[in-house]
Parts: sequence; C-alpha cells; structure tokens
Amino acid sequence: MTMNLRPIIRYWPLILMIILGLFPFGWFGELWPRFGVLLGIMFPGVFGHAIGHTCMFFLIGGALLLAFPALCKRPIVFFGMMVLIGLCQETFQLAYKQRPLEFDEFRDLITDMIGSGIAYLCLRHRPRT
Repeated sequence: MTMNLRPIIRYWPLILMIILGLFPFGWFGELWPRFGVLLGIMFPGVFGHAIGHTCMFFLIGGALLLAFPALCKRPIVFFGMMVLIGLCQETFQLAYKQRPLEFDEFRDLITDMIGSGIAYLCLRHRPRT
C-alpha cells in the first residue's frame, strides 16, 4: 500500500503555521530560559504580546487562504476556522499555566481576529492560478 504524499506536500505551510500557532511558547520559554529571554525581548509587555498574536494569526490566516483559495469566497467559514484555532491556542495556554480564564484570553482572541482579518483583506481578491 502506497501513501499519497501530494496533499501533505501541498499543505505543509498550513500545517506548520497551525502547529506553530498552537505551540505553547510561554511554556517552552519556562522550560528553556534562554528562549524565554528571547521572547521577552521580542514581545515586551502587553503591546508586544498583542503584536505577536496579530502577526501569528496573519501568517496562519494567510497560509490557510493560500492553501484553500475557496475560503476567500466564504468569510464566515474562514473566520470560524480562525476562531477555532485561537480558542485551541488559548486552551493549551491555560492548561500549561494551570489558571482560570481571564480577560487576557479575550484580548488575545481579538488580536488573533485582527491578524486574521488583515490576512483576509490582503488575499480575498488574489487572482487564482
């Protein structure tokens, strides 16, 4: 039995973006302090954290739209998928931090949707190849 690798090869950027989006970077920064210092430098404070979420979801949303161009015609499905990815990411963060839901998670979801919206606006009229 042979496995068709064509879909995996075609969608590897999307798969990579989703894995990176769901990865608990804060936990990894605690596990490896040098990485934690780098995170603190790259995303200092609340504003830097918001910029990080926006950029990450811009990349995930862009990869999703490039992999599945039909989503440009279905914004509700696209944004539904992005909300689901954002909720999963926040759930993983809460699990490793072992704390209850707070305002920060809602702010993160808002910045996630801003990044997703920018990706959608940039790619919605992209010519099909």
